Parts: sequence; C-alpha cells; structure tokens
Amino acid sequence: MLFKRERGGIKMKHSLWGNRNFVTFFSANALSNLGNWFDFVAVLILFRYTWQADPLLIALIPVMYAIPSILLGQFAGVFADRKDKLKILVYSDWIRGVLTLVLVFTPFPISCTGVNFPEEYGGGDQSTCPAGTGKEDASFLLSGVILLFIRPKEQEANEQKEKQGEDVGFWTSWKEGWSFVLKSRILTASLLYGIVTTLTIQMIDAQFVTLFSEVFPERAELTGWVISAIGIGSLLVVLALNKLDGIKKYGWFFGTASLLIGVMTGGFGFLNASTFLFVVIGLALLGGIGNGLAFTAVNYLIQKEPPKEAIGRVSGIVDSTLSLLFIIGPLLGGLFIHQFGVAAAFKIIGFSLVGVGSVGIVFQNLIWRRSIPHANEPVKSREVQVNSNA
Repeated sequence: MLFKRERGGIKMKHSLWGNRNFVTFFSANALSNLGNWFDFVAVLILFRYTWQADPLLIALIPVMYAIPSILLGQFAGVFADRKDKLKILVYSDWIRGVLTLVLVFTPFPISCTGVNFPEEYGGGDQSTCPAGTGKEDASFLLSGVILLFIRPKEQEANEQKEKQGEDVGFWTSWKEGWSFVLKSRILTASLLYGIVTTLTIQMIDAQFVTLFSEVFPERAELTGWVISAIGIGSLLVVLALNKLDGIKKYGWFFGTASLLIGVMTGGFGFLNASTFLFVVIGLALLGGIGNGLAFTAVNYLIQKEPPKEAIGRVSGIVDSTLSLLFIIGPLLGGLFIHQFGVAAAFKIIGFSLVGVGSVGIVFQNLIWRRSIPHANEPVKSREVQVNSNA
C-alpha cells in the first residue's frame, strides 16, 4: 500500500530506490560524473598550483568543457527523442572512456603533466596524467557496462519503435521543443531564474583553486576536499529526497539552493590562513546541499513538466542554454577577479546569490505561477466531460 503525505509543498510517495532500472541508471550516472570530476579537479590543480596560471587562463577551462554542449546540446536532445536513449548512454560513456584512455599517450602538456615540459614548469610529476586518466577511463567504461543491465519496459520499447517510424523533420522537432518551453510558465520562469543564478555561480566556480592557492598556498589538496564536500552535501540531499514524487513550490528548491550556495561563496571570501579546516568543509557542505536541491528540482522539472515525447528536446534546450553561461560566466569572473581581487569577488558574488535566492523564496508564487495545465495532465479533460454529458 502506498503512503502519501504533503509537507512544505512536497508530495511524498514510494521510494524510487525500489525501481531496479533507476538504481542501475543512478549508479552508472554516478560513476560517469565521478570521471568528469576527476578530470576537472586535476586540470584545475595542475594549472594553478603547478603552472601558476592566471585567473583569466583558469576561466577558460570551464569554457572548453562547455563548448560541445553549447554547439550540440539541442541537436543531441532531438536525436535522443528519436533514437534509443539507453544505447546512446552506453555508447557515449564508452566513447568518452576511449578518448580519455588516448590521453595517456598524448604528448601535449595540457593533457599530461611533464611529457614535454621541463621540471621548472612541473615536468617532474610525470605520473599525474596516466594515473588521473586511468581513474577517469575506468569510471566511464564501467558506467557503460552497468547501463547494459537496464531493461526497458516492453511498452516503452514499443513506443520507441513507433517513434522511430515517424517521419518528423529534425528542425520541426527542434522548434516544437522550444514551443513546449515558451508555452509553459513553469519552464520559462525556471529557465530565466536558472540563467541568472547559473551566470552568477559560474563567475567563481572555477576560481576556487585561485582563492585557495592564495589563502592556503601549501594545501593544494584542499580544492579536492572542498569539491568532495560539495559532492557529499549534494548526495545527502538526493538521498533525503529519494521519496520525492511531486514539487508544488519550485521556489523553495531554486531559491534555497541559490541562498545556500551564496552563503558558501560569500563565506569563502572571508577565509584567511588561520581559518579552521572544519569551517571550510562546513561551508562546502552547505553549498553542496544547495547544489543538491537545484539538481533535484531541475531533474524533476525536465522529467515532469514537458510532455513525455519532448523530454529529450527540452533537456537539450535547458542544457545548451545554461551551458552558454559556462562561457560567459567564467570570463566575466576572471575579469572581475582581476579588477577587485579574488576575496572581494567571492564576497560580492556570494551576497548577490543570497539576494537572488531570497527573491526566489519570497516571490515564488509570482515567479512560478502555473498559467496552463500541467504538461503531463490531460489538457482536454473538461472538453471530454462536456461531450460525454451531451
């Protein structure tokens, strides 16, 4: 028997962890993301602590990560709606694993430390790249193997075959995806709010290593610890909300997420060499909780608000739009830090995020007002009822 209750705008139902396919997908996705973070953190530490890179150069790192999503995200969403999503997930993980493995044999210094670099530029640490890429490669390949154990329901498989047989133009599908977003007040408001929040966050996201290299110059490992603490905070929130079945108040999620991330960012701006380690980790955990709330809300939003047949397109639109900010934000952040200094930049951006989050919480009924029926609810239910009475 299912148990439901409502509290704080959230409707609780049975746990998703009872769904074997969900657990399998969640495990594979976690491994894949682990590979991504191994790569990103290693590159940040390498550039700042080993090569003493300028904040503007560090700002270019997330830009390079974002370009593929910006250029191909929306088209990938259309492609995913028309093809077998499970196969796409498996093949993409395997391709990333192979490409990561290739880095072991790449002689370029940006890919591997010390292959063609003298010792004064970090050439002595020749084991960094093979070890790092080995972890990333294993994560991607294992993720692809785990995904093979997902067994789609027969009804969903038949629907996929029917969709593949439909002759719908690529550009028509793309325009339909944007139509779903713009016609939904919830999707449009969430996208606009996400743009403001993401732009602010991206201004300092890659600059943690710059801040810590100035405050704690002898603690290169601290960047990894902080990012791990953020990940733990996010994971705790996801586990705590594993029974989530519906969101009525998006403002509590998006607003609180921005507020907590702002507290973390602003708090980092006040760090000094005498700050206790538990304070740094505590702030990171708060930011991770905020990140987990945003992650949960975005995933629910994409899965529940658009029609089922448009989920891939809407997801691609959201990803590519926000990824565009991964170029603008870091560049603005690099210039901002150059102008005001890294500590002042963290304080200003932190206070801005707290303000944005507070606005989202206080004015959530205005920002996320539902103007049309839910996308997954029958729109013509009243019309059917009238016809039946006739």
